[in-house]
Amino acid sequence: RVCHAVSPCYGGSSLRAVAVPLSPSFGTISAMETAKIQEGAALYYLTFTVVYWLPVFVSAEPCLIFTESLNYCHQHKGLRINAFVIMPTHAHLIVFDADFDNERFAIWSEGFWRTKFDYLHDNPRRKGLVHEAVDWRFSSAAYWLSSQVADTDVVLTGVTW
Repeated sequence: RVCHAVSPCYGGSSLRAVAVPLSPSFGTISAMETAKIQEGAALYYLTFTVVYWLPVFVSAEPCLIFTESLNYCHQHKGLRINAFVIMPTHAHLIVFDADFDNERFAIWSEGFWRTKFDYLHDNPRRKGLVHEAVDWRFSSAAYWLSSQVADTDVVLTGVTW
């Protein structure tokens, strides 16, 4: 399902988000359909793709603008980010609404969530950008996967599985 992302640093048509709710009841995903993300209803796996796959996120400055936008949405819009990675041409996130009750809506499988979580975090290593996923700065991998205390540029919120 596709929705347009509006961000302070990019116009409404500059990013495309593929919203894949982590719920089997949504059915097949089509890149031409429009998804409506409902408050409190589900946990979402999002992919934001830069138009024409241009490598916009190759330096810290645009990545920090993106993370500041996420933090703004956390503080003012109720967006909660469980996991994220910003790649040179796209970004992946696992997000939910501040009112999300994961015990009430626990209808997805942990295996599906874990697959998305691992894929998202391992993306920089698979693409040859780092040797270990935890070494990629603009990712929650070090925060969630490292045995060391790790900082992140995005406010993260855990989910009980």
